[in-house]
Amino acid sequence: MFFSVGTSSQVYPAAELPHIARRAGAVVVQVNPDPTALDASAPHNLRGMAGEILPRLVCAAWGNADDTT
Repeated sequence: MFFSVGTSSQVYPAAELPHIARRAGAVVVQVNPDPTALDASAPHNLRGMAGEILPRLVCAAWGNADDTT
C-alpha cells in the first residue's frame, strides 16, 4: 500500500513514486483536499486534510490510540 499525502503530484521525481508503487503491485491511496493529477491513477482518493484523514484511518485500523483499557 502506498499513501500519497498532501501533495500536488506535479513535482518530479517525487510525483513518479505512486506510479512506481502501482506498477510494483501496491494499492495507491491519495489523501488530499483537492483533486490532483494522480486522481485518475489512484483507485482510492480520500478528500480532506491529512491531519483529519490519517488519524481516522489509524483509528479504524488499530483502534483508538488514547484508549488504554
